[in-house]
Amino acid sequence: MQHGGEKPLCCQICGKVRSFCLKVHRKTHTGVKPFSCEICGKSFREKWYLKFHRKTHTAERPYSCQTCDESFNSMNEVICHQKVHKPLREFW
Repeated sequence: MQHGGEKPLCCQICGKVRSFCLKVHRKTHTGVKPFSCEICGKSFREKWYLKFHRKTHTAERPYSCQTCDESFNSMNEVICHQKVHKPLREFW
């Protein structure tokens, strides 16, 4: 919030305060999804969502786990996967 209590990045539709990407957030209210997959027809609000989705059809997995060499679509998936390699803590 700025001085005086005004919310400069507040969605005028739902009132949520966004620290970034307010334009992207507003699209959630319109239902408009202009980016369609040419293979399966699924539609997306943002071009990068479509780009990420296309990897599901091509089996492209450019990100690998350094521990077991399993590959993934995104670095975020690798980070989540790497938790399987951490030993469980024993709480005695």
